[in-house]
Amino acid sequence: MWIFFSGIDDLFILAAFLRAWPTGRLPPPPPPPAADETLAQRRIAIFVPLWQEEGVIRGMLDHNLAAVKYENFDFFVGAYPNDPGTTRAIQSVAGRSSRVHLALCPHDGPTSQADCLNWVYQRMLLHEREHGVTVDLVMTHDAEDLIHPEELRLVNHYAARYDMIQVPVLPLPTPATECVHGIYCDDFAEFHTKDLPARWWLGGFIPSSGVATAFSRKSIDALAASDSNLRPDCLTEDYEMGYRLRRLGFTQSFIPVTRGGADRQPVATREFSRAIFAALAGDGLDGTRASLSRAGHVTDGARTGRMHTGSGATARVSSAIQAVSWET
Repeated sequence: MWIFFSGIDDLFILAAFLRAWPTGRLPPPPPPPAADETLAQRRIAIFVPLWQEEGVIRGMLDHNLAAVKYENFDFFVGAYPNDPGTTRAIQSVAGRSSRVHLALCPHDGPTSQADCLNWVYQRMLLHEREHGVTVDLVMTHDAEDLIHPEELRLVNHYAARYDMIQVPVLPLPTPATECVHGIYCDDFAEFHTKDLPARWWLGGFIPSSGVATAFSRKSIDALAASDSNLRPDCLTEDYEMGYRLRRLGFTQSFIPVTRGGADRQPVATREFSRAIFAALAGDGLDGTRASLSRAGHVTDGARTGRMHTGSGATARVSSAIQAVSWET
């Protein structure tokens, strides 16, 4: 019975999607690259909060720096003083690319992702003062994200009308034997091809997916002014940000899934969910909970699993980053 009642809301979203789809009322598809050739590029800051990601972050940054077809962007990568491996990995890439900036939290970790993002934001403000520049858009990404070459261009296009833009996020495929991750793939595929477009048509707020979400500078500054950016004890800062921005009157949009480039790959951020691999492997979740408790924050297994991953999960994601190539 509980499953029946839980599924009623899914039926409602499905009905809304089926109603809007044939009438063309879903979010319009993004424009081709040629349409944005004369559009000025807004400065984009990409926030990446980390904890014990030394085996992944170097490859992620190198891959995305080479793949992204956009000029006016920087990475601000958050780390902790007691995570020297991750810090060294960030610094090694920063030494080769002026687009990469280390945002070192003033306290040991791990804490919540929201807390780390708050200090990344402070590092961005310092960079602006030191270099006399102004960031126009802020994006959030994770250590395992593979950014599509056209993602920042699309965000720049939609930013002319919207204050929060969610780019599709689609997990990378895994063998059929990994059924748990397959459920995760199905869930994200359904959410980003049906649920979010239906929410947009219904006029509901768009929740951030935590990654591949862009925010206008005025919306980020409004969050900072209203409630000190993100609450450090919040476990769902991504969902909360979408809700708070809607309450503050900011516009939101979801970029529908399309295929682009010579290989016709989905224009979306691709990733593995290492939370699942880590949780199944039991990679130090108890120790992470204890660290968060000492820092004055609370968490649950899913969030800590995402932030604290073991060698097996790290190797899997690292291999994926090396294997993926975009043909555009």
